[in-house]
Amino acid sequence: MPKFAKLAVLLSFASSAGIAQELSPRAYWPAPQGTRILTVSYLYSSGDIITDPSLPVVGVDSSLHRAVAGYFHTLSLFGRTSNVVLELPYAWGTTTGEVAGEMRERKLSNIGDLSLTLGINLAGAPNMTREEFRVLAADPRPILAASLKVIAPTGDYEPDKLINVGANRWAAKAEFGYILPLTSDWHFEL
Repeated sequence: MPKFAKLAVLLSFASSAGIAQELSPRAYWPAPQGTRILTVSYLYSSGDIITDPSLPVVGVDSSLHRAVAGYFHTLSLFGRTSNVVLELPYAWGTTTGEVAGEMRERKLSNIGDLSLTLGINLAGAPNMTREEFRVLAADPRPILAASLKVIAPTGDYEPDKLINVGANRWAAKAEFGYILPLTSDWHFEL
């Protein structure tokens, strides 16, 4: 079966309804052991934005900024390509909305919750040197991977406020990823 036919089959299983998700392109693409990357990202959102839909806030209008400092480090875990990602966000902005019939405004500016992610490639990407990685990049193969992200309640949280930078609770998210190489430059990620 040609690679593009495989892609068509995979896409046929896609749902017609979209669900929002955290998207990190090439999150499971391997890197040589010992790779270290420092990242800084920025996101601006405005409009009807709220992090928790269970909150009794209506008519929400927000202008929010979020910067995230991250550190990525690859290592060998059980002979497989693995990585650890540590991220610390900082958020600032303003949210207005109606709470119990009264218009309120909340200005935010503080550190968010610290997260740690451990990822491991289960199939298709053993632990590699730089030379072995170059061989894989030239002739990629399918990769199956998994990760566990743990978020610690380290961010700013004020219990008397409905909207906060921190969530005031531990959270964990397990994930599986699959990479299907279409060519050496084009990969389909699921």
